[in-house]
Amino acid sequence: MSIYNTPLEERFGEKLEELREGKNMTREQLAEQVGLTARHIAALERGERRPTLNTMEKLLLDAALERDMPVLGICRGLQFFNAALGGTLYQDLPTQHPSGVEHEMKPPFDRSEHEVEVLENTPLYDILGKKTFGVNSRHHQAIKELAPSLKPMAVSPDGLIEAVWMPGKRFFLAVQWHPEHSFQKNEGSLSLFQALVKA
Repeated sequence: MSIYNTPLEERFGEKLEELREGKNMTREQLAEQVGLTARHIAALERGERRPTLNTMEKLLLDAALERDMPVLGICRGLQFFNAALGGTLYQDLPTQHPSGVEHEMKPPFDRSEHEVEVLENTPLYDILGKKTFGVNSRHHQAIKELAPSLKPMAVSPDGLIEAVWMPGKRFFLAVQWHPEHSFQKNEGSLSLFQALVKA
């Protein structure tokens, strides 16, 4: 399951590339040099990112769903839920889904970068009470194919699903933006957290 680029991939990308091309190092030598286990190196070779984190989060997700616990995913959380539940991701928006919408804004992050269309008859519409909502945007990956158990709640102007929910659960929501950066200035962002607490 490939979810997110890892700083290790960026820091050791050239050495990993050398390993992939069979130039200089064995997997064990590379693992020793960069401070990873050979299992992690093998996972990175397969294109899997953050294998231990993904495994732990999948266990937590399964437990939360089984117990019907309130869940709010933010940014990578939305991406992880979608991939873990059978959906797919755009791995790099600038190359795989280019558009005029800015998805990697510059600071400050407590402001709106673009709007999303909030779909009616969804929990997000019930929380916000409006059809459009301004969001910040700090991501280079996004939902490509939606997981079968999830439904969309908001869509960006370039057609990306930016919020999802799971019918049949008391509160299972995820958003692509970062309400934790804007809740002090933005009532809608605050409302998301209030709804989570009430659930």
